[in-house]
Amino acid sequence: MFTNNILYDPVQVDLLISFCSEMGLHSVVLVGHDDGGLLALKVAEKLRTYGGDRKVLPFAKLACFYLVLFWMEVNHHARL
Repeated sequence: MFTNNILYDPVQVDLLISFCSEMGLHSVVLVGHDDGGLLALKVAEKLRTYGGDRKVLPFAKLACFYLVLFWMEVNHHARL
């Protein structure tokens, strides 16, 4: 559904949330680029608004998480 300049299908947001719930995933990190990144942001937005007891980490905490993972990966490869 790419009408009215919407670059994602809102049904995808609900499907992804349902999928994670059905799989029993309690903590997930959604990342993506281009359309996948937009979908990840829309899921976070919906969970922040209507998520009930679900928590969405602020971007600053996620950015620190990614930096730590990147640092660990770089150091791991530097030792090889």
